[in-house]
Amino acid sequence: MDKWIRTILKFFILTPIVYVIMKPLEDFLIKYVAFHSYLILKMFEPCYLEDSVIHLSNLSIEIIGVCTGVTLMAIYISLVVVTAKNFKEFFIGSLVGLFLIYLGNVLRICLIAFIGTHESYNIQTIHDIISYIDVPITVFASILWLKIQNLMDKSNKISKKIKKIKED
Repeated sequence: MDKWIRTILKFFILTPIVYVIMKPLEDFLIKYVAFHSYLILKMFEPCYLEDSVIHLSNLSIEIIGVCTGVTLMAIYISLVVVTAKNFKEFFIGSLVGLFLIYLGNVLRICLIAFIGTHESYNIQTIHDIISYIDVPITVFASILWLKIQNLMDKSNKISKKIKKIKED
């Protein structure tokens, strides 16, 4: 079987398993996502945070488990697991991607709140449209990870050549 087909099969098998493992993080992350979204929003809008609800002048947004981005994090982590060659790569890839996905998710919530406060559109429509931002962010993080991994491979090859030259 071709290497890429095996990798894709591993990815599709691993993704639901990783999601089941990461799902408990949703409840844990709610307060952090709410707090970080609130911190950004309060720079632009008067608001206050009550538990996991951000109250703005004409809108209240409750952060729930699915708002944390754990589903997309699980997809990303599955990609890193099937492509990382060692723990160092897994660690670096996980940190970079999870940070980008988390930040993108917080910014998504802020954008929903900001537009919802200033526009007369149905907030559910705004939410549904803006929520698609998460997918390109996850794709970007995945492409960035593959680029970083490629650079790490090149760096390792150069290090091996230098080491071999020093030995000779």
